[in-house]
Formats: sequence, structure tokens, C-alpha cells
Amino acid sequence: MSAINNIKNQPAVVNDVIDMSSNESIVSNRAAFVDLQNQAPISIKSTANELLSETIGVKKRPLSTSEEEIGEENLSKCDLTTLNLASGGAASNRCELITSTSSVVIGSEDQQTFELKSHSSYLRDIIDIDENDEDSRLVSDYVNDIYEHLFKLESEQPIRKNYLEDHLVIRSKMRTTLIDWIYEVHVGYKLSTETFQLAVVIIDQYLQLVTDVLRSKLQLVGATALFLASKYEQMMTPSLDAYVYACDFQYDRNEVIQMEMKIFKALDFKLTRPLPINFLCRFLKAAGANELQGAMSKYFVDLTMIEYDMAHYKPSEISAAAVFLSLNILNGNYGWPNGFTDSYWTATLQWYSKYPVEHIKPIAEKIADLVRNAPIAELNAVYNNYKSSKFFNVSLLTLDMMR
Repeated sequence: MSAINNIKNQPAVVNDVIDMSSNESIVSNRAAFVDLQNQAPISIKSTANELLSETIGVKKRPLSTSEEEIGEENLSKCDLTTLNLASGGAASNRCELITSTSSVVIGSEDQQTFELKSHSSYLRDIIDIDENDEDSRLVSDYVNDIYEHLFKLESEQPIRKNYLEDHLVIRSKMRTTLIDWIYEVHVGYKLSTETFQLAVVIIDQYLQLVTDVLRSKLQLVGATALFLASKYEQMMTPSLDAYVYACDFQYDRNEVIQMEMKIFKALDFKLTRPLPINFLCRFLKAAGANELQGAMSKYFVDLTMIEYDMAHYKPSEISAAAVFLSLNILNGNYGWPNGFTDSYWTATLQWYSKYPVEHIKPIAEKIADLVRNAPIAELNAVYNNYKSSKFFNVSLLTLDMMR
């Protein structure tokens, strides 16, 4: 526990730097997508678990050395090491430079409603987490409006529960396999967390609207969604050819471009749904989180992105539940499944998240189940990634602390 305590004393961070140990990161531990034409699995080299599910798999190719270098500087907007503030010289989160806010409460049918205030310092028992933000780039004067807009957007652009029920061909396991592969590609090309999460949003929104997608085109939808997301989020993005290569040339450049136009048309050119990472950065600041809690919470969020049954939750709900679960684990509440300690969800966290603890506890319980099952899950790209020392081995550490 001494090592854990040492980590806890470090400043808060949500680290998104990925450690690439080999050029084989795009080749996952699964078999290939099934060719719709002949319904026979395509043989591709894999290292351990040849798992492919029922009717869908992934055609993948390893990264070349030059491709592996793409995006090395495309760190997450939540990398806390990028700015040294003049006040105290503390490292500041790039995400906080964009989205640090003092929340304005928006009432909805599933959110706790508080008295509207222009700044949290006017409320008793609420810590003003922006009080010491002296850097003008933190836009503390405008953060209320920023987060009011984000909460409004996520309500206006929902993902329906069980939306794949409208599909004749695509099933939930196919979607899970696709997102797991997208996660591996995003790690392999060293893309940011924002890029991965936006790609998942694009996939879910497109499949929610277009119900006649064929099995043979599902990987094309996923690769194109990641291509679009990288152009939207990355300062430097892999080329179109890189995504064609990642699909093992199953599709050509023109097919990706055509799918890009179809997706844009279906989504009416709207890529504005907030991402879990936008809210996670804020809630971690409200929790006074350290590096370990940041990495653990981010691990929990990434696990939910893979899971189809979690797709309908709002990004703010997922992020709030992830922070609440990490608080319980790191504060020694190991008595699963004996419940949570509600007091960890402070008045400050409730204010900035807009959720009472009763709202997020059921979601946190579902995330806890995902965490327990992660080592034995068929698709474990997220679990394997968070074994890295750069993430404090949180996928392993969390299991030990939950026992």
C-alpha cells in the first residue's frame, strides 16, 4: 500500500500517452471479420485468443514504423503536463484550459435540480474549484455557460437504449467487436482519447439512424468513423491510406470517401455530442483527484465505451459514475458487493455533476461488474492497455483492491 500512497500524493492527471511496444498493435488477439460473400472466416495471424464472434471479425494489418510514429504528439486534451501555470507553478490540464467550469444546473427529468447561481462560491458547502484559476485561458468567467451548453447538447442528442433492435443484420456482439477493434487501432496510431470516443459516438449515431447496414460494411463504418473523428480532434491525423491499411485493404480509398459522405449526410454534419472525457476532466477536478484516480476513472469510462448495454447512458452519467466508483475503491471500500459509501459523493461533486448519489449508484454498479469481468472477457483491448505502467497498472490494481 505504500506504493499506492505515493501515487496518491501526485498531482491530478488524466494521462493519454500510449506506450507502443511493438508494430503488431493493430493485429488484435482475434480472428478476422467474416466475408459476407462466402460466409467463411478470413485467416489472419493472431497471438493468443482467436475469438471471433459469430458472424463478424476484423481484418487487420500491423503498423509500419513510419505509421507508428503518426500522432506521437497528439496527446489527449486532458494531459496535465502541458502547462505550468504562473500561480504556484502547478501543472494544468489541457482539458481544463478548454472546459474548466463552474457548473450551472440544468433541470431535467433524471437530474437533481438546484437553485440556479452564476457562481458556485455563492452556495454553502460547495467548493469553488475555479477560485484560484488565474490563467485567462481557463475562461473561468464563462465556464457556467460552457457546461450549460454541454449538458444541453447531450440531452438533445441521445443514444436510444437497444437501438440495434431495429437492425435486421447487425447485433450487439458485432458492435462490441467493432468498438474493441477501433480501440486497438486508436492505440496503435496513438490517437487521443477524444478521437476514440468521438468515433464511438459517430458509430452509434449512424447505426441508430441507418438500419440497413450490412455485415460486410460494418468495419467500413467503423474505420470511416475513426477517420472522421481523427480529422475533427487531432492536430496531426493518419492519412486515409493508413485506415485502408488497418482494414487489410478490404476496402479501397473511394469506399471510405463514399462512406464518409453517407455518415455526414445521416448525421446532418453534426459531430457536437459531448464526450465522456469532457465531463470526466471536470468531475475529477471537483473531486480533487490525483493521477491514480484519474487513470482509474478513465479506465472505467473506456470499458463502458466497448459495452453496448452502456451506450444509452449520457456521457455525464458515465463520467460521474466512474469517478464515484474510483473514489470508493481508492478509499478502501473493498466490501463488494456490500454497497458504496455515499459520503464520497460530496456536495461539490453533486453540484458540478448535477447528479445525486442515488442516480449514479446503479450505473457505478454496472461499471464494477465490467471491471470484475474484464480479465476473462473475450474482447479485452481496454484491459490490456491499462496494464501499462503509464496508467499505473490500474486494470490489475483495481482487481486487487476490489477483492
